[in-house]
Amino acid sequence: MDELLRTANEGQNSPSRDSSRESLAGPTQEKSSLLNQLLGHDRAIVSAIPGTTRDTIEETANIRGLPVRFIDTAGLREGRDEIETEGIRRSRQSLDRAEFILQVFDSSEPLTEADETYLDECAGQETHSRLSQN
Repeated sequence: MDELLRTANEGQNSPSRDSSRESLAGPTQEKSSLLNQLLGHDRAIVSAIPGTTRDTIEETANIRGLPVRFIDTAGLREGRDEIETEGIRRSRQSLDRAEFILQVFDSSEPLTEADETYLDECAGQETHSRLSQN
């Protein structure tokens, strides 16, 4: 993780390249905190209150000169209202289109039943790969 953060801005002035799509999945604030760290600025609202991210947030960071499109998603659970339910639907749609899914958990805590649900939901995810020719 430290290496990823350390090199996040390398190659900022490199020629434009297609970016890969990386969805961040996991509970509460950890995803948004990681997105902000990778970008080097506060893009996503971070709160201990579940359900803060209700829509996908997409931003590109340069990782060793390659653009990587990170997508912060709403937590996967039962929605408490129609807006949160729509955010969760969009999260699942983002996960279906992602080339990589980064499962983000708090390593200082044991996995919960909700964490296991995240892992199960993404376990059968078909992987996608894309080659770009310039």
